[in-house]
Amino acid sequence: MMGKLAIQQTGVAMSRNLALTLQRAEHYAAEQGHDELTLEHLLLSFTEDPDTLRSFNACGVALDRLREELADHLSGLPGDRAASLSVPAHSSQLTRLVADATDATLEAKRSEINSFIVLAALVGNEQSDAARILERHGFTWEKAIEALQSPADSARKVQPAQSRRVEPVPSPEPAEEEPETTTPWPALDEPELAAADAEPLSEEPLPPPSPMTTPQEQGDLRFAAEPLPNIGSRSAKASEKAVATPDDIMASVRQ
Repeated sequence: MMGKLAIQQTGVAMSRNLALTLQRAEHYAAEQGHDELTLEHLLLSFTEDPDTLRSFNACGVALDRLREELADHLSGLPGDRAASLSVPAHSSQLTRLVADATDATLEAKRSEINSFIVLAALVGNEQSDAARILERHGFTWEKAIEALQSPADSARKVQPAQSRRVEPVPSPEPAEEEPETTTPWPALDEPELAAADAEPLSEEPLPPPSPMTTPQEQGDLRFAAEPLPNIGSRSAKASEKAVATPDDIMASVRQ
């Protein structure tokens, strides 16, 4: 492929879609017996290129009508069925087009030439039949450049989405243990305290031990005879309020 070879000699890579478009255009020319590959063959192939289809759609080009007019134009070219067995040569217009597109790629400091750059160079050549056909369908060089710049402008206008700050979930505070309530001892009034202090201790001797009791048994009986303090209410409340265990604390936290 002469066009591909000319591009490779400049050190600029060719995009995959552009390489496929050139192959398709050569197939169109060879199928109709044309000995040259023209800009119109290339333009017909561009109607199936994903890179240029976006530009056509952005400019409102009716692709069916464009293909129909290109087919009518190409059918009027002289053809030789024997030429369909050989690869058509590139026309002088196509050679200049590839050179102009390559220069534009180098000036833009791009490392790859793509289909849209070649299409822009094609529509910029107002002397070609392909450019005039495109203009009749509403696709001009100005619209091509506008279509090229619109995606970039739209991308600049899009504001980056603000990242949503996720607030940390506070960890539950451990449940505080309720202090154990105790029933205070009943307080005595001052007169009662004075009366208690003034009352002399009984000096009556203890009854003699029964001959059947031992000294140890005597002490037990004496302890049993002494009155016990009233701690019934305190014991009841203590039994009602059990000491909290670690499992109880964790259960209250989960609630």
